[in-house]
Amino acid sequence: ASSANMLIIQKAQAMNEPRSMLQRFVANPFCKKRVAWDLISMLFLIYDMIFIPLVVFGFDNTPFIVTTRFITLMFWTLDIPANFFVGFQTDEGLQMKVAETAKNYFFGWFPMDVTIVTLDWALVDSISFMRFAKVLRYTRVFRMVRLLRV
Repeated sequence: ASSANMLIIQKAQAMNEPRSMLQRFVANPFCKKRVAWDLISMLFLIYDMIFIPLVVFGFDNTPFIVTTRFITLMFWTLDIPANFFVGFQTDEGLQMKVAETAKNYFFGWFPMDVTIVTLDWALVDSISFMRFAKVLRYTRVFRMVRLLRV
C-alpha cells in the first residue's frame, strides 16, 4: 500500500510541475519498451564479448561480422541520447523529470559510453584507413612490377 501511495504522490507532484517539451520522451525504466531495449543491449554486449576478440584472429572481414559490427555500433551510438531520457529510482521513488534524468546519466555512465563509442568509431575509421593503406601498398607493388618489365 505504501508504494501505491507513493505513486499517487509522485503523479500529483508531476502534475503541479511545469512540463518540458522533452518530458514526453522520458521512459519509465520498467516499461515494456525500455525493458526490451535493455534486453537488446544485453544481446549486443554478449555479441561484443564473443566477436570483438575474433578481430585479433582476422575474422573481421566476413560479411556477417562487418554487417553486425555496423549494426551494433549504430545501436550503441543511438543508446547514448536514449539514456538521457530514462527515469531512475531514488530513495524518494521513481525520478522522471527530464533535467534530473539527463543530469543522472551525464554524471553517471555518459563519460564511459561516449569514450567507448568514440573509440569504436575511431577503430572503424582506422580499419578503413588500414584497408585503404593495404590497397595503396598493393598499387605500389604493381608499380614495382611494371618497373621490372622495363
